[in-house]
Amino acid sequence: MKTTLVTLLVAALAALATFAQSSVPCGEDRTEKTRSDPKALKTLEAPGEVFFTEDFESDAWAERFFDCYGLEEQRLALETDAKVVCRGKSSLRCVLEAGEGATASVCHWFAPGHDAVHLRWYCRFDPDFDQGNLMHFTGLAAVSGTDRYDGMGGAGIRPTGFDRFNTGFEPWRAWGRNAAPGAMNFYSYFPAMKEDPKMKGKFWGNQFVPAKPFVPERGKWHCFEILLKANDPDQENGEQAAWIDGKLYAHFTGIEWRKSEDVRIKRMSLGVYIHDNPQRNVVLFDDVALSTGYIGPVAK
Repeated sequence: MKTTLVTLLVAALAALATFAQSSVPCGEDRTEKTRSDPKALKTLEAPGEVFFTEDFESDAWAERFFDCYGLEEQRLALETDAKVVCRGKSSLRCVLEAGEGATASVCHWFAPGHDAVHLRWYCRFDPDFDQGNLMHFTGLAAVSGTDRYDGMGGAGIRPTGFDRFNTGFEPWRAWGRNAAPGAMNFYSYFPAMKEDPKMKGKFWGNQFVPAKPFVPERGKWHCFEILLKANDPDQENGEQAAWIDGKLYAHFTGIEWRKSEDVRIKRMSLGVYIHDNPQRNVVLFDDVALSTGYIGPVAK
Protein backbone atom coordinates (compact mmCIF):
# COMPACT_ATOMS: atom_id res chain seq x y z
CA MET A 1 0.00 0.00 0.00
CA LYS A 2 1.24 3.48 -0.84
CA THR A 3 2.29 5.74 2.03
CA THR A 4 -0.14 8.67 2.00
CA LEU A 5 0.48 12.25 3.01
CA VAL A 6 -1.13 11.74 6.41
CA THR A 7 1.64 9.29 7.43
CA LEU A 8 4.24 12.01 7.00
CA LEU A 9 2.13 14.58 8.81
CA VAL A 10 1.44 12.40 11.85
CA ALA A 11 5.11 11.75 12.50
CA ALA A 12 6.27 15.27 11.76
CA LEU A 13 3.84 17.02 14.07
CA ALA A 14 4.30 14.55 16.89
CA ALA A 15 7.96 15.51 16.80
CA LEU A 16 7.28 19.23 16.51
CA ALA A 17 5.67 19.04 19.93
CA THR A 18 9.20 18.74 21.37
CA PHE A 19 11.18 20.84 18.90
CA ALA A 20 10.73 24.00 16.85
CA GLN A 21 13.18 26.45 15.33
CA SER A 22 12.73 30.02 16.55
CA SER A 23 14.98 31.70 13.98
CA VAL A 24 16.23 31.28 10.42
CA PRO A 25 18.09 27.92 10.45
CA CYS A 26 20.31 28.74 7.46
CA GLY A 27 20.75 31.29 4.70
CA GLU A 28 19.57 34.88 5.07
CA ASP A 29 16.29 36.64 5.73
CA ARG A 30 16.28 39.23 2.93
CA THR A 31 12.64 40.26 3.33
CA GLU A 32 13.24 43.91 4.24
CA LYS A 33 16.10 44.31 1.74
CA THR A 34 13.97 42.96 -1.10
CA ARG A 35 10.96 45.07 -0.15
CA SER A 36 13.06 48.25 -0.18
CA ASP A 37 14.79 47.48 -3.49
CA PRO A 38 12.39 48.00 -6.45
CA LYS A 39 14.72 46.17 -8.85
CA ALA A 40 15.08 43.14 -6.58
CA LEU A 41 11.33 43.05 -5.94
CA LYS A 42 10.58 43.27 -9.67
CA THR A 43 12.96 40.37 -10.32
CA LEU A 44 11.40 38.26 -7.58
CA GLU A 45 7.90 39.03 -8.91
CA ALA A 46 8.66 38.36 -12.59
CA PRO A 47 5.73 36.48 -14.17
CA GLY A 48 6.06 32.98 -15.59
CA GLU A 49 3.96 30.26 -17.19
CA VAL A 50 0.87 29.14 -15.27
CA PHE A 51 0.61 25.36 -15.72
CA PHE A 52 -2.19 24.41 -13.31
CA THR A 53 -5.34 26.09 -11.99
CA GLU A 54 -8.31 24.87 -9.97
CA ASP A 55 -11.24 27.06 -8.90
CA PHE A 56 -13.48 24.27 -7.54
CA GLU A 57 -16.39 25.26 -9.78
CA SER A 58 -16.80 21.75 -11.22
CA ASP A 59 -18.23 18.71 -9.46
CA ALA A 60 -15.34 16.76 -11.02
CA TRP A 61 -12.70 18.82 -9.17
CA ALA A 62 -11.26 15.76 -7.37
CA GLU A 63 -10.12 14.25 -10.67
CA ARG A 64 -7.38 16.90 -10.83
CA PHE A 65 -5.69 15.47 -7.72
CA PHE A 66 -4.12 12.04 -7.21
CA ASP A 67 -4.66 11.89 -3.44
CA CYS A 68 -7.82 13.25 -1.80
CA TYR A 69 -7.59 12.35 1.87
CA GLY A 70 -11.03 12.65 3.46
CA LEU A 71 -13.11 12.70 0.28
CA GLU A 72 -15.03 9.49 0.97
CA GLU A 73 -15.72 10.60 4.55
CA GLN A 74 -16.95 13.99 3.22
CA ARG A 75 -14.27 15.91 5.10
CA LEU A 76 -13.53 17.25 1.63
CA ALA A 77 -16.50 18.74 -0.22
CA LEU A 78 -17.65 21.78 -2.13
CA GLU A 79 -18.94 24.71 -0.09
CA THR A 80 -21.78 26.50 -1.91
CA ASP A 81 -22.99 28.98 0.73
CA ALA A 82 -22.75 32.32 -1.08
CA LYS A 83 -22.06 34.06 2.25
CA VAL A 84 -18.66 32.40 2.62
CA VAL A 85 -17.63 31.30 -0.91
CA CYS A 86 -14.58 33.18 -2.20
CA ARG A 87 -15.60 33.59 -5.84
CA GLY A 88 -18.00 31.90 -8.22
CA LYS A 89 -20.46 29.36 -6.94
CA SER A 90 -18.26 27.12 -4.77
CA SER A 91 -15.02 26.70 -2.82
CA LEU A 92 -13.31 23.63 -1.35
CA ARG A 93 -14.33 22.91 2.25
CA CYS A 94 -11.94 21.01 4.56
CA VAL A 95 -13.56 19.76 7.76
CA LEU A 96 -11.33 18.67 10.64
CA GLU A 97 -13.18 16.74 13.32
CA ALA A 98 -12.02 16.83 16.94
CA GLY A 99 -9.42 14.20 17.81
CA GLU A 100 -5.89 13.10 16.97
CA GLY A 101 -4.60 13.21 13.40
CA ALA A 102 -7.45 15.29 11.96
CA THR A 103 -6.77 15.51 8.20
CA ALA A 104 -8.36 16.85 5.03
CA SER A 105 -5.98 17.34 2.10
CA VAL A 106 -5.36 16.91 -1.63
CA CYS A 107 -2.17 16.44 -3.68
CA HIS A 108 -1.32 17.31 -7.28
CA TRP A 109 1.62 15.78 -9.20
CA PHE A 110 3.35 17.65 -12.04
CA ALA A 111 6.33 15.56 -13.19
CA PRO A 112 8.89 15.98 -14.70
CA GLY A 113 8.82 19.04 -12.50
CA HIS A 114 10.49 22.44 -12.31
CA ASP A 115 13.42 24.09 -10.55
CA ALA A 116 11.31 27.06 -9.43
CA VAL A 117 7.58 26.96 -8.70
CA HIS A 118 5.06 29.50 -7.42
CA LEU A 119 1.95 28.20 -5.66
CA ARG A 120 -0.97 30.60 -5.12
CA TRP A 121 -4.13 29.82 -3.18
CA TYR A 122 -6.92 31.56 -1.29
CA CYS A 123 -8.04 30.32 2.11
CA ARG A 124 -10.44 31.24 4.87
CA PHE A 125 -10.23 29.96 8.44
CA ASP A 126 -13.63 29.74 10.15
CA PRO A 127 -14.27 32.57 12.66
CA ASP A 128 -13.80 30.14 15.58
CA PHE A 129 -10.89 28.16 14.08
CA ASP A 130 -8.43 27.03 16.75
CA GLN A 131 -6.11 24.07 16.23
CA GLY A 132 -4.64 24.19 19.72
CA ASN A 133 -0.93 23.97 18.97
CA LEU A 134 0.30 21.86 16.09
CA MET A 135 -0.78 21.72 12.48
CA HIS A 136 0.55 21.37 8.92
CA PHE A 137 -0.81 23.31 6.00
CA THR A 138 -0.05 23.76 2.29
CA GLY A 139 3.26 23.40 0.44
CA LEU A 140 5.54 22.08 -2.30
CA ALA A 141 7.83 19.06 -2.51
CA ALA A 142 10.75 18.06 -4.73
CA VAL A 143 11.85 14.47 -5.33
CA SER A 144 14.29 12.69 -7.61
CA GLY A 145 12.05 9.75 -8.44
CA THR A 146 9.05 9.20 -10.68
CA ASP A 147 6.68 7.94 -7.98
CA ARG A 148 4.19 10.62 -6.95
CA TYR A 149 4.33 9.32 -3.36
CA ASP A 150 8.12 9.59 -3.12
CA GLY A 151 9.35 11.33 0.01
CA MET A 152 6.08 11.08 1.93
CA GLY A 153 7.58 8.93 4.67
CA GLY A 154 10.63 11.00 5.60
CA ALA A 155 9.55 12.71 8.82
CA GLY A 156 12.52 13.04 11.17
CA ILE A 157 15.02 12.09 8.44
CA ARG A 158 17.35 14.68 6.96
CA PRO A 159 17.36 14.69 3.13
CA THR A 160 20.64 13.66 1.53
CA GLY A 161 20.45 16.20 -1.26
CA PHE A 162 19.99 13.44 -3.82
CA ASP A 163 16.49 12.38 -2.78
CA ARG A 164 14.09 15.19 -1.80
CA PHE A 165 13.36 18.55 -0.21
CA ASN A 166 10.12 20.26 0.71
CA THR A 167 8.57 23.27 2.38
CA GLY A 168 5.17 24.09 3.83
CA PHE A 169 3.70 27.53 4.54
CA GLU A 170 1.98 27.11 7.87
CA PRO A 171 0.42 28.95 10.84
CA TRP A 172 2.31 28.50 14.13
CA ARG A 173 0.71 29.06 17.55
CA ALA A 174 4.06 29.04 19.43
CA TRP A 175 2.41 27.28 22.37
CA GLY A 176 -0.30 29.92 22.72
CA ARG A 177 1.91 33.00 22.27
CA ASN A 178 0.37 33.61 18.84
CA ALA A 179 -3.37 34.02 18.45
CA ALA A 180 -5.23 31.42 16.38
CA PRO A 181 -4.69 30.35 13.70
CA GLY A 182 -1.05 31.35 14.28
CA ALA A 183 1.79 33.28 12.63
CA MET A 184 2.67 32.20 9.10
CA ASN A 185 6.11 30.62 8.59
CA PHE A 186 7.94 28.06 6.45
CA TYR A 187 8.45 24.50 7.75
CA SER A 188 11.21 22.95 5.63
CA TYR A 189 13.28 19.80 5.02
CA PHE A 190 16.70 20.19 3.34
CA PRO A 191 20.25 18.74 3.60
CA ALA A 192 21.64 21.41 5.96
CA MET A 193 18.73 21.36 8.38
CA LYS A 194 19.45 21.40 12.11
CA GLU A 195 19.16 18.37 14.35
CA ASP A 196 16.66 18.21 17.19
CA PRO A 197 18.75 19.20 20.25
CA LYS A 198 16.72 16.87 22.47
CA MET A 199 16.50 13.86 20.15
CA LYS A 200 19.88 12.83 18.74
CA GLY A 201 19.71 11.69 15.14
CA LYS A 202 16.29 13.21 14.50
CA PHE A 203 15.77 16.04 12.03
CA TRP A 204 12.30 17.53 12.16
CA GLY A 205 11.27 20.33 9.82
CA ASN A 206 13.13 23.58 10.49
CA GLN A 207 11.12 26.79 10.69
CA PHE A 208 11.93 29.94 8.69
CA VAL A 209 10.20 32.73 10.60
CA PRO A 210 10.23 36.30 9.20
CA ALA A 211 11.20 39.14 11.50
CA LYS A 212 7.66 40.53 11.42
CA PRO A 213 5.25 37.58 11.65
CA PHE A 214 1.66 37.89 10.42
CA VAL A 215 -1.41 36.18 11.89
CA PRO A 216 -4.26 35.71 9.36
CA GLU A 217 -7.66 37.09 10.33
CA ARG A 218 -10.19 34.34 10.90
CA GLY A 219 -13.43 34.62 8.94
CA LYS A 220 -11.65 36.49 6.14
CA TRP A 221 -10.33 35.31 2.78
CA HIS A 222 -6.57 35.73 2.37
CA CYS A 223 -4.47 35.26 -0.75
CA PHE A 224 -1.29 33.26 -0.07
CA GLU A 225 1.50 32.66 -2.55
CA ILE A 226 4.83 30.94 -2.07
CA LEU A 227 7.94 30.51 -4.20
CA LEU A 228 10.22 27.50 -3.85
CA LYS A 229 13.39 27.84 -5.92
CA ALA A 230 15.99 25.07 -6.08
CA ASN A 231 19.69 25.86 -5.86
CA ASP A 232 22.27 25.00 -8.50
CA PRO A 233 24.10 21.82 -7.40
CA ASP A 234 27.13 22.61 -5.19
CA GLN A 235 25.88 26.17 -4.61
CA GLU A 236 23.90 27.71 -1.78
CA ASN A 237 21.67 29.88 -3.95
CA GLY A 238 18.24 28.37 -3.32
CA GLU A 239 15.36 30.54 -2.16
CA GLN A 240 11.87 30.58 -0.75
CA ALA A 241 9.47 33.47 -0.51
CA ALA A 242 5.88 34.21 0.45
CA TRP A 243 3.28 36.85 -0.33
CA ILE A 244 0.11 37.57 1.64
CA ASP A 245 -2.68 39.49 -0.07
CA GLY A 246 -0.31 40.53 -2.85
CA LYS A 247 2.46 41.93 -0.62
CA LEU A 248 5.84 40.32 -0.03
CA TYR A 249 5.79 38.73 3.43
CA ALA A 250 9.00 36.70 3.57
CA HIS A 251 12.09 36.12 1.42
CA PHE A 252 14.88 33.74 2.41
CA THR A 253 17.99 33.14 0.31
CA GLY A 254 21.26 31.20 0.46
CA ILE A 255 19.67 27.77 0.92
CA GLU A 256 21.10 24.48 -0.35
CA TRP A 257 17.98 22.48 -1.14
CA ARG A 258 19.69 19.76 -3.20
CA LYS A 259 22.99 18.30 -4.41
CA SER A 260 21.68 16.93 -7.70
CA GLU A 261 19.65 18.60 -10.44
CA ASP A 262 17.58 15.39 -10.65
CA VAL A 263 15.73 16.55 -7.53
CA ARG A 264 13.00 18.77 -8.96
CA ILE A 265 9.77 20.24 -7.62
CA LYS A 266 6.96 17.88 -8.63
CA ARG A 267 4.22 17.84 -6.01
CA MET A 268 1.81 20.25 -4.38
CA SER A 269 -0.21 19.55 -1.24
CA LEU A 270 -3.24 21.61 -0.22
CA GLY A 271 -5.10 21.12 3.01
CA VAL A 272 -4.85 20.83 6.77
CA TYR A 273 -3.51 18.32 9.29
CA ILE A 274 -3.96 18.95 13.03
CA HIS A 275 -1.97 16.82 15.46
CA ASP A 276 -4.46 16.85 18.35
CA ASN A 277 -7.54 18.77 17.28
CA PRO A 278 -9.49 20.18 20.26
CA GLN A 279 -12.66 21.00 18.30
CA ARG A 280 -14.33 20.81 14.92
CA ASN A 281 -12.45 23.17 12.59
CA VAL A 282 -13.21 24.26 9.03
CA VAL A 283 -10.95 25.83 6.40
CA LEU A 284 -12.04 26.88 2.89
CA PHE A 285 -9.74 26.97 -0.17
CA ASP A 286 -10.16 28.45 -3.63
CA ASP A 287 -8.40 29.72 -6.77
CA VAL A 288 -5.33 27.50 -6.67
CA ALA A 289 -2.61 28.08 -9.28
CA LEU A 290 0.88 26.78 -10.06
CA SER A 291 3.35 28.73 -12.18
CA THR A 292 7.02 29.06 -13.05
CA GLY A 293 6.82 32.75 -12.03
CA TYR A 294 4.91 35.17 -9.84
CA ILE A 295 1.11 34.87 -10.04
CA GLY A 296 -0.39 37.42 -7.66
CA PRO A 297 -4.00 37.80 -6.49
CA VAL A 298 -6.92 37.23 -8.86
CA ALA A 299 -7.86 40.47 -10.61
CA LYS A 300 -11.03 41.90 -9.14
